[in-house]
This record gives sequence, C-alpha cells and structure tokens, in this order.
Amino acid sequence: MIIYDRPENMFVASFIGTPSMNMLDCEISKPNGSVVAVDRVNAFAFDLDGYKWRQPAEVGRKVKVGFRPEHFLTTGDASSSRRIPIERPIEYFEKSGPDAVALLSLQGQAIAARVDARILDRYRRGETLPLALSLDKINVFDAETGRRL
Repeated sequence: MIIYDRPENMFVASFIGTPSMNMLDCEISKPNGSVVAVDRVNAFAFDLDGYKWRQPAEVGRKVKVGFRPEHFLTTGDASSSRRIPIERPIEYFEKSGPDAVALLSLQGQAIAARVDARILDRYRRGETLPLALSLDKINVFDAETGRRL
C-alpha cells in the first residue's frame, strides 16, 4: 500500500490507481509561520503543517498537490478534523454498484471524487457537490522534478 498511498514520484502516482491521483498546481507559502500550498487558480490553500517533509518547505517553490479520488469525505462526515472544503459543480458522474466517480469542474481541469452512489441520486450535472478533502491523505511533489517532497 505504500506505493499507492505515498508514491515516490508523480509518474507512479498517476500510473497506480483508477482513476489516477488528482494533481493541482500550487506554490508553497508560509503565512503566520504555517506551511501552506496555495492553488491561486482555484482559490485553495492546503494546510501542510501535518505533512511529513523529506526536504524543507521553501517559500515560493512550485509543487503539485496530489490526492486520490477516494480521499474525499461527505461534508457531514466527522471522521477527519483536518480537511478542506472542495465544493465544485459536477461535470460528469458514473455509477458502478455502491460507489460512483464524479468529475468536478475546476478552472481548466476536472478532478475525480469517489463517493457513495446514493449521494449522487440527489444531484444533477452542473450542480455543486459539497465534499471535503482529508488533508492527512495528500501528497506533495516537486513540480519540476516530479519527486515526492
């Protein structure tokens, strides 16, 4: 499971798993001393204070923040206190038995979220799906080399 949960590089992260790991372009920032990866295009700020760094986090460093489709939580799920809301319109979804994969619209790309298929019964294409992402499950890669940080 280590290769799946904590891949060494972006190639492995994208190769293992279906759908593959979502990747967002971010930049490291340290407002108030906290380490944050900021996606300015989509207005996300990932709190990385709990992340296990292999190298020091450098302000201004371009990174890719990666997360698996199944690491989304419904907004009512209290299983993780470290999460970021990601509420975006549904571009497309496909049900497969008890689960489903929804593609959520971002600026210039879509991200995949694996959810309980019964949740999607309440939504139509174009409507906003209220989810949260567990910050304990994210991965950070150097944008230039693709290596895990």
